[in-house]
Amino acid sequence: MLIRPRPRKNCSAFTLIELLLVTLIITVFLLAALPLYRQQLLGAHRQLAKLELLSASARQQQYFAERTYYASSLTELGYAGSPYAIDGTGEQVTPGSDQGIYLIELEASDPGGGYTLHARPYGLQARDRTCGTLSVTDRGERLVTGRDAGKCW
Repeated sequence: MLIRPRPRKNCSAFTLIELLLVTLIITVFLLAALPLYRQQLLGAHRQLAKLELLSASARQQQYFAERTYYASSLTELGYAGSPYAIDGTGEQVTPGSDQGIYLIELEASDPGGGYTLHARPYGLQARDRTCGTLSVTDRGERLVTGRDAGKCW
């Protein structure tokens, strides 16, 4: 008796080569997109730091309007610490915290004579070489320590 092989049904499956090719294409796209994502993330964090500086500056101006001199510490303005840190959502965290991205500091000039607020990047934000430390003074000057100030404020 002769046994005939059964006819093959139409099988549709991926070959190993096809799977490797798709994996390679996805990897190339990810490698191209990752640096752009990091730049966007640094820029978004920078926006949070600028908002925090402008908020603290507004508090300083209100403090001055009520007392005719500027506060010498951030705690006088109602912040939890002097200095204090912010995380990636703009919330206050303990300075040195792993979640922190900027350290907000107040540099007071002569008592009541002026101030400079600084947002110093640390943690993951320390990679931001474009702007570095962001600062704002009592005269409204906006300063940076980075290499491309035009993109910062």
